[in-house]
Amino acid sequence: MHQTLPNIDFGSIRPLRGKQTAGFEELSVQLFHGETERRHSHRLTPPAPDVRYRFLGSKFMKFFLRILACFTAAASAAPLTLRFDEPATDWEKHGLPLGNGTIGAVAMGDPAHDRIQITVDSLWTGDENPSGGYDEAGKQRGQGCFGAFQSMGDLTFTATSSGKVSDFHRALDLQQALHTTSWKSGITTHTREIFVSFPDKVLAWHLTAKDGTLDGLLELKGHHSDQLKWEGNDLRLTGEPANGLKYEARVRVFIHKGKQQKEGDGIRLSGGEQALVLMAADTNYVMGSDAG
Repeated sequence: MHQTLPNIDFGSIRPLRGKQTAGFEELSVQLFHGETERRHSHRLTPPAPDVRYRFLGSKFMKFFLRILACFTAAASAAPLTLRFDEPATDWEKHGLPLGNGTIGAVAMGDPAHDRIQITVDSLWTGDENPSGGYDEAGKQRGQGCFGAFQSMGDLTFTATSSGKVSDFHRALDLQQALHTTSWKSGITTHTREIFVSFPDKVLAWHLTAKDGTLDGLLELKGHHSDQLKWEGNDLRLTGEPANGLKYEARVRVFIHKGKQQKEGDGIRLSGGEQALVLMAADTNYVMGSDAG
């Protein structure tokens, strides 16, 4: 399938603010197909502020803003970039994190088998917990279990042949929230860029092969008892832990000057100069005791 890539400047996330880019909004709103069923509701009502602290609070806020302005000025004077000269081999020690407040990602940057570990902020194993207990009885569904935060899965790209790698580096630009991996293989320069858009609610992964071709298998792998199936040209991952919470992720690919085809539970990319991978993910959790 030969497609035209959306017009996105991957050196900046600015174009994603405001006007929606083709493909982004459509992908994110398809999750759960407008499903209204929600679980795990709990309402937190904040206490009213004490008027005795308002005056003190306003003075403190002014002081805090002055300090913040100083740190901001100092930060803007120097590049805020984490840079490494080899791929990550340990998720906890070497992976570089990105996110938009809902979708979290940890990038590893391996040329041969690249992996982005995916989380969603509301994917957990707990249930409604009015008692606040941690005992064994509380670990049964509906018995007040706090539960634990869960990883959703991995988005991976396995290259057909990575060749001899030289001039490798990977970096996380903290100002742009942009992760970049770059290396050379023969005459081909490979670049992979990742960011997670807040307004569009998607992860974007841009893969390029300058003076060469982009060949490999893209896969979405769940970390639980998930179901993976095709829906049109989208790869759809769904699952439901024992607590009844539902989650879903969708992947869509745009490839330029190449083709994509379904291969098992993955997408085979071949002959392209660049590809754009979009992933949306969420759960059906909603906060509010009157909504569940």
